[in-house]
Amino acid sequence: MKIIFLNVIFLFSLNSFAKDYLVLSNDTKRDEVIDRETVKNIFLGNKLYWKSGKRIMPVHLSVEDSSFQVFLEEVVDMDSTQFTSYWRRKLFSGRAYPPKQFEKDDMIIEFIRKNNAGIGVISKAPDKNSNGLIFFQID
Repeated sequence: MKIIFLNVIFLFSLNSFAKDYLVLSNDTKRDEVIDRETVKNIFLGNKLYWKSGKRIMPVHLSVEDSSFQVFLEEVVDMDSTQFTSYWRRKLFSGRAYPPKQFEKDDMIIEFIRKNNAGIGVISKAPDKNSNGLIFFQID
């Protein structure tokens, strides 16, 4: 009963974020400081490791997805063309690998659940069970 009540409160609080995107991670990242600058550095390949020493595994929706485009503009300060060009240059120079892309929110959620070093961007709060996930409000 308590778990159901907490999930209802949790889903209600996710709706209060009122963003076109959500940043999420495995709930093992509760001790990490995840703010706008940190997320930007992760998705630009400038922050590569968590405090634990594990390599960060960023994932996101397709660059054509409208929610991800809003994320890029608000958090990364780039549009999708700039972001793609940025990663092409970085990949060509051998300095880093771009974040993995998935077509659907559910695929990202499943990836984050299975990979405790993952962080992702989805378009909306999950309809189903959100156990094992933590969501970050990025201002």
